[in-house]
Amino acid sequence: THEKIKLLTILTKECSLVMENAMLYARLRRKHLSLEKANREIKHLSRTDSLTGCYNRGYLNEVLPREITRALRYKRPLAVAMCDIDHFKKVNDIYGHQCGDEVLKQFVKRILELIRHDTDWLARYGGEEFLLVLPETNLGNAFSLADRLRNHLARRIIETETHQISITASFGVTGFHASHSDSTISPEALINTVDGYLYEAKTRGRNQVVSGPYPN
Repeated sequence: THEKIKLLTILTKECSLVMENAMLYARLRRKHLSLEKANREIKHLSRTDSLTGCYNRGYLNEVLPREITRALRYKRPLAVAMCDIDHFKKVNDIYGHQCGDEVLKQFVKRILELIRHDTDWLARYGGEEFLLVLPETNLGNAFSLADRLRNHLARRIIETETHQISITASFGVTGFHASHSDSTISPEALINTVDGYLYEAKTRGRNQVVSGPYPN
């Protein structure tokens, strides 16, 4: 009948509107998820070193203060290790900067092979220097890890497309246990302390680990 056709037309338009709204919602949701993913990727890229893939100086400046604050608040240990590839300038001079870049990438890869991915993290401090942050780790265990890393790096050859390159690294290590430490520890002071131990490792002949407590 005419009335039923009229009713069917109205229902068809309503169903069409519902379908259009559903499709619009689906498109908007996909765009929203894509935007969220893009924002996550942008944030990740802004925090990581473009060459090696580890964290960069910006991430270090942002997160290290929080690690110190957390350790002090919950009375937990925190250690840091600064590592430097020995005679890295010679690698660039002898093999070229492309090989030097590959050495840096392999160096980071081998550090990451031995650390705890759920707590420890590595940041490129500058050039061939890297800072390894070790929450929930006392000074003795941090020294043991740094020495394992030193041996791990020294034993393995880095193979590039054109060369086989051996490297060694020097480590400085320091740390504190919050129950015995000053509550005003600054990231700058902690880095300066570990940098001093790294310098001592270099002056002793390189390819070694020097550690010491953070001065209270």
